[in-house]
Amino acid sequence: MFTFADEYDMPQLRDDVMTVAIELDCAWRVKADPHRIGLINIPRMCDMLPANSTLYKYIAKSYALWGNFAGEDKARFPQPFLLDILRNCTPLCRKDKSELKEELRNPCCFHEHVGEPAAEQCRQRQLQDGPFYNSFLGACMQSVYEYDKVCAAQAPEKEVKLEESMAC
Repeated sequence: MFTFADEYDMPQLRDDVMTVAIELDCAWRVKADPHRIGLINIPRMCDMLPANSTLYKYIAKSYALWGNFAGEDKARFPQPFLLDILRNCTPLCRKDKSELKEELRNPCCFHEHVGEPAAEQCRQRQLQDGPFYNSFLGACMQSVYEYDKVCAAQAPEKEVKLEESMAC
């Protein structure tokens, strides 16, 4: 949806998608491991979005804060994206991570506000649209829970198949 809104220059839809995506990400972090990054196809995302888009920036900052690259294949990430992660990581070496955590929790940091009046109007609109966001997030979270159940059910099967193949 964000790509659609970006392609057809719909700033309000981009802002709404970012609001819902950030709330969904925060809810997912509460339920799952708060330090785990979701499954995002980074090369595809980089092909679809310009580096100056708010969704791109949000994902780069999320990887800077919560990414664990010990077991990941960094070669699959486009170099400009890795550079954006490093730009966001560098200040973390010198200060507490709480500032970036707060930024990632605030949808207005990833909206396209022009001036303080627009930011205040956005916060008011979010309060008014709260029931919509809550029902939309509830529907999204049900999909996430179902996906988690499917993954959990498949995990033992994969372990058994791996053990069987190693026994041969």
